[in-house]
Amino acid sequence: MNDSIPNELIDRWLSGEATQAERERVDAWVAAEPSRAAMLAVLRSALDRDSRESPWEVDAAWQRVRERIKGDTVTAAPVRERGSWVPALRRAAVLAAVLIGGLAVWRMVGAERAVPAGAFAAVVTAAGQRDTVALPEGSTVILAPSSRLIALAVDDTVRAFELSGEAYFSVEPDADRPFRVRSGEATTEVLGTRFTVRARDGAPVTVAVRDGRVSLSSGPSAITLVAGQAGSVGEAGAPELLEGDSEAWLAWVDGVLEFDGDRLVDVVAELSRWFGRDVSLADPSLADRRVTGRFVTTTPEHALDALSIALGVSWSARDSAFVIGVRRN
Repeated sequence: MNDSIPNELIDRWLSGEATQAERERVDAWVAAEPSRAAMLAVLRSALDRDSRESPWEVDAAWQRVRERIKGDTVTAAPVRERGSWVPALRRAAVLAAVLIGGLAVWRMVGAERAVPAGAFAAVVTAAGQRDTVALPEGSTVILAPSSRLIALAVDDTVRAFELSGEAYFSVEPDADRPFRVRSGEATTEVLGTRFTVRARDGAPVTVAVRDGRVSLSSGPSAITLVAGQAGSVGEAGAPELLEGDSEAWLAWVDGVLEFDGDRLVDVVAELSRWFGRDVSLADPSLADRRVTGRFVTTTPEHALDALSIALGVSWSARDSAFVIGVRRN
């Protein structure tokens, strides 16, 4: 299959106007290079947000982008393997910025090129990828695998971002510009500190603080977390302090996955995200086995060896995937 795909087709796919045949073509294009799925996810998230915030502008923006890119497929450019910054403005600007020859082009914006005040940006990692990025206002973020960070506003009064997945933030102090991270209904706000936020689908949003202090809020309720503490916002909606030290939640930053009574099915999902290799259970009865321990994230084989010793299970490699089963004597 040709690596290029018409911008107009992506336009129709994102707007829900693509035919069945066109959707299948886009699916095949994504399957040929999985990193394209992350690019489309950024586009869809940015566009959905725009629809909520300024619904009256979306149709006009789509019309402008259709006029600009109608029939055009421009020259291909190299793809950066890991996530980096890409302008994420309205639909027309986003589409024009990242679709080059049907390939995802992630434009890096670091200390040398500041994002203009009020501009949007996004950084994405796929499964098996971790990225460290210097944010345009001077802070640093380490993004865990399968995560996405979108800048909502970076201006003279606020630094606001939206996170899905997991990330570690080292925030540059600025008393005049609070730093906010939104994840679902939870908002974390700081002035200058180091902390991690986990916001996986279907799980409570968890914030752990390495130093400094943060405010974790949801609706009218808020708690303050200091160094060594962790808190979460679950289904009940109100933030609450978690027992134990925060370092367990921060271990992944140092290359260690730490589990404390976690279900094996959840551990397997985390290993799949971390290594970018499918890990599954051959026997569903293993799903609720509990896992406690620290696993160094050097290779999936090392992690699975440690897991097999801890639980008395076996594992095998099948093509590029791994399967965990009951050990046979």
